[in-house]
Amino acid sequence: MFRQPEQVPKLVALLAESYNPHVRYGAALALGIACAATGMKEAIALLEPLAKDSVPFVRQGAFIALAMVLIQISEHSVPKVKAVRQLLMDTVGDKHQATMSKFGAILSLGIIDAGGRNQTISLSSPSGHTNLSAVVGLVVFLQYWYWYPFLNFISLSLSPTAIIGVNKNLEMPNYKIKSNARPSLYAVPEQVKAPKEVVLKALPTAQLSITKKQNLRESKRRKELGQMDVEPKDEVEEKEEQEEKEKEKEKEKEETKPEPEALFETLNNPARVTRNQLSVISYDVDQ
Repeated sequence: MFRQPEQVPKLVALLAESYNPHVRYGAALALGIACAATGMKEAIALLEPLAKDSVPFVRQGAFIALAMVLIQISEHSVPKVKAVRQLLMDTVGDKHQATMSKFGAILSLGIIDAGGRNQTISLSSPSGHTNLSAVVGLVVFLQYWYWYPFLNFISLSLSPTAIIGVNKNLEMPNYKIKSNARPSLYAVPEQVKAPKEVVLKALPTAQLSITKKQNLRESKRRKELGQMDVEPKDEVEEKEEQEEKEKEKEKEKEETKPEPEALFETLNNPARVTRNQLSVISYDVDQ
């Protein structure tokens, strides 16, 4: 069904809600394999509840499937990418998560950034033929339950995503490749930072009511004697300074407004070009 990924969410929608956790796990991985590298919103909508399932190995399968679906997908094309990446990173560092869930999150972080974000899961060749080694690689990968070294077989399903133009002498000529889409749509996804440890701040020291009364008495005495701690002139000056700082910040914001993004991008040979980006690629070069 990887040739018709849009049909798969409809087929497994009921299976994803099954009472049997093994069926839910299987439905998750079916979505991951069939919808790999598509960023399909329907698949993500089914996988998100499974990523919060009560059974640890179901969450494991959902994490792996989400990584497969969102491999080489940028945040600008699918906004959910950032949230999913953050979820995976948080799961790895969460002490309360089960070992199976953490294992799935660690695998998923490797899959979603496969080959330095320059590879994708591809079960067919560019001409449309089934890539047998990739299919076998995924089949064996799914048997990692029985033997963990089977995990390495997923590398057989990965294909590099690059345009490398060569001439008859197998030399790379210097020519331009035009991508007729906004650069952010197919840009390399940003790295998600690990969650910071929360540092508890010290609580303010308690002040007794007696000391408050004493402070009030002292302030009254100073007022009577004409000795104020802070003169009103100083307060006015402080307010003026704050207003000036705020005006300067507003000016800086106006000056640093982002320029409108270009509608196309020019790439050099060789270039990183994702499979989804191939439909908007054009180049004019001597045959």
